[in-house]
Amino acid sequence: MFTVSFLAYYSFFVYGMAIEPVNHFMVWPRLIACLLVAAIIYEIWLDRRALTQSIVLSVVLISLVAADVFGLSDHTYQDEGKVVISTLVVIIALSLAYGYYSQIMNIILTGEIGALDKKMSFYILLMDFSSVAFALSLGVKNGWPLLFLATISGVTKIIVLYLCRWVRVSEKALQLRQTSTLTTR
Repeated sequence: MFTVSFLAYYSFFVYGMAIEPVNHFMVWPRLIACLLVAAIIYEIWLDRRALTQSIVLSVVLISLVAADVFGLSDHTYQDEGKVVISTLVVIIALSLAYGYYSQIMNIILTGEIGALDKKMSFYILLMDFSSVAFALSLGVKNGWPLLFLATISGVTKIIVLYLCRWVRVSEKALQLRQTSTLTTR
């Protein structure tokens, strides 16, 4: 999930650099988010030192260097680049949707949210709302990839936030937790 989150922030970051003029609203907050998630991925790598985490960390670092090179070069947002970035955003959006779907199903099946942070989900939802507004300001023709990604993220975050409440107040969630406790004894 951290890898997909990194890629989602990364796609907005690169997209913000690729459009003319560079959109600082998209670039700098997403760069900070990329660096924070990259730090988490690095910590996971330090903890596990497995091949999978090494590959993920390598891809993250190479992506950040490639974005820096792209950002510092005299780039133009040509049609080929637009197609590549749009395709990347769609793939990331679908990966994000799958990750959130898994998270949602886990909450529904267990009746608990685990280590999920409600406040962080709410902040991400607010960021999604601002991303939707920004994508609409670009116009659907230019902003549709961002609109697609932010909408998927926003809808899934709304569901997750609802489920956080459901876990607290639902008899069904309580029964699921009690059943889980009994089966683990």
